[in-house]
Amino acid sequence: MATKQPTKESAAEERHITLYTAIGNIERIGQTIHTCFEKTTKQIEQRGNALILTLPDDTQVTFVIHHRQFNAEFLDKHIAGMMNFFSRVETDRTELQQNVLLQISLFNCVIGTAFTLDDNEDRTSYIVGTIQETAEQLNAFLLYEDMTLYTPKHRLLFSIGGDSEFTEYLPIANSDLRRVGRAEESDADRNRKERSTKQLRQEGVPVNE
Repeated sequence: MATKQPTKESAAEERHITLYTAIGNIERIGQTIHTCFEKTTKQIEQRGNALILTLPDDTQVTFVIHHRQFNAEFLDKHIAGMMNFFSRVETDRTELQQNVLLQISLFNCVIGTAFTLDDNEDRTSYIVGTIQETAEQLNAFLLYEDMTLYTPKHRLLFSIGGDSEFTEYLPIANSDLRRVGRAEESDADRNRKERSTKQLRQEGVPVNE
């Protein structure tokens, strides 16, 4: 996976990469960030909806997590603005553009990242590469400051110029999104399932376990 890095002209400035995903299990977000960065992180501190990572050089990488479950108004406004922006892109790939907009509409979580660049290219490569690794683990899309939108596998999905590595695209979401709000299976549920399965088999109906 290629690492997209900010240009040298942006050195010593705070830079931002925004992650977008459709996810059900919110706890996975913090766990994934911790796992991806833990080998070279001195400390991870949580402040409200922000995770602040302190690197060996005492600089920090911050993740601010907004999930619709806790901040629906922010998500709705943010996603609406993002859809409005990309809907204005002039392109002859109208079907691709519509599917990009559909993908954006599915996002229920926005993760803002912030970090400061310096002249250490290895440090920059590590930070950006690990953010990209985190995105891949979360099935999160990456929006860079030049308004290029990349898939979790870090392929260019869409840009303000209408550029894309795709000719066709189908929206995706994390599988655990389907389980949000679903009640735990009870003994009564399991017994009913067993009775139904037994009855179907007696009648010769194929059963998918």
